[in-house]
Amino acid sequence: MPCFDRSVPMGERLHDAPEMKQIMDTLPHGVFVARTDGSIHYANDLWNRKTGKDHSQFDDVPWYECVEEQHLPAVLKAWNQLVKTGETIQLEAMVRRDDDSRRIIHFKMIRFNPEEGVDVFLAHADDITVTKQLAQVAEKNERRLAIMLEVMSEGVVLQDSDGQIMLSNPAAEEILGLSNDQLSGRTSLDPCWRSIYEDGSDYPGSEHPAMQALASGASFHDQLMGIHKPDGTLTWISINAVPIINPATGKPDSAVASFSDVTELKKSRDETRKQLDALHMVQIELEMRQRELEVINSQLKGMADTDVLTGLKNRRCLFERLRAEISLVERNGNPFGFALFDVDFFKSINDTFGHMAGDEVLKRVADALTSCARISDFVARYGGEEFAVVMPHTSRAQAEVAVERMLAEIRRIHWEGRQVTASAGVSLFSGLGASIDILIDEADKALYAAKGAGRNQVVMAG
Repeated sequence: MPCFDRSVPMGERLHDAPEMKQIMDTLPHGVFVARTDGSIHYANDLWNRKTGKDHSQFDDVPWYECVEEQHLPAVLKAWNQLVKTGETIQLEAMVRRDDDSRRIIHFKMIRFNPEEGVDVFLAHADDITVTKQLAQVAEKNERRLAIMLEVMSEGVVLQDSDGQIMLSNPAAEEILGLSNDQLSGRTSLDPCWRSIYEDGSDYPGSEHPAMQALASGASFHDQLMGIHKPDGTLTWISINAVPIINPATGKPDSAVASFSDVTELKKSRDETRKQLDALHMVQIELEMRQRELEVINSQLKGMADTDVLTGLKNRRCLFERLRAEISLVERNGNPFGFALFDVDFFKSINDTFGHMAGDEVLKRVADALTSCARISDFVARYGGEEFAVVMPHTSRAQAEVAVERMLAEIRRIHWEGRQVTASAGVSLFSGLGASIDILIDEADKALYAAKGAGRNQVVMAG
């Protein structure tokens, strides 16, 4: 229990005692401590919310100044009786808040003497507005009362067959930023009530869950909606709407909508989504790095994997790389391009200038292809005067542009005044029922089509 210093005035002791404040703020009732003249020593947060005031606003005026005029005489009579006799009193009164809304409060007040010669009065107050409203409605429709009571832990509104709000609970007022009086009679079609979908587009009033429940007779659950409060803040709510069917007509004559504030939950979910997107990008980058490392590692295997003449990877390594790329496509779905090159009229070069000249031309073609290739591309000698290039993560259009660039580089090669050219055939592996054999066969057919069309050009398979 908190210890009080009797040398300090009573009001300051109650206000400054942290233990007392903690106890009062965790009580499920509005609680305040008043002096004999009605001014308040201290009030907990729940009392402040019920009245829409801070207890400091009652320092110079009695607590009952917030009571509606028609209830004030009965309240004053009960208060004077408590001050005079010390007998516990209970009463109900209409309280007027700063926003001009009204709430019905049930008070229970007692007198206690924390020290000799000092009287203070402890009151706890329950908001019974919704209970009173429900009691009036219950006579006409007990089923409405049962549903409303069932969802009282969330914001709750009861709407009639036209969508007008008949009842709302305090949680609904707090979530929506509107008082009970402001909500009463309002419909989802009110143009001043702006709400949005998750993508930011307008959420038409006719599509609000309660309105749809009234129109269809079906229940709606976990519908996400963003609402703009009067103060301009955006709050995200998750809504459930249940129609109340009239047994006589079999049609809805009202609907109950319950909702909870999920703003923080949505913020956390959006942040998680961003983190997952970032992780996905990291994964893609790691795959690219892995592919680059595979290329580097393959270059370190030694002479067994290398064509002695050109220094390019040989045919065996080419097939290993194709198997690796096919595995990547099966994992991430990104296609790759495969190109076969054949040096035009190569036999004529050999016959005219000799095999050593032919070998030098092949080296220069290999250098030209290598100079145009990306770090992730794979260039190999396929055999004789044929070369192959694997182009990972490449579309059909990108592959065609890349091969055209390689052919242009080959055209820059001249031997003894003769320009060297090549023909190319390109196929694309997208994982749709293809294989290495099919991939190479398609590229080979496209290559021969390029030669048949006059050489010195690229033909795309398919």
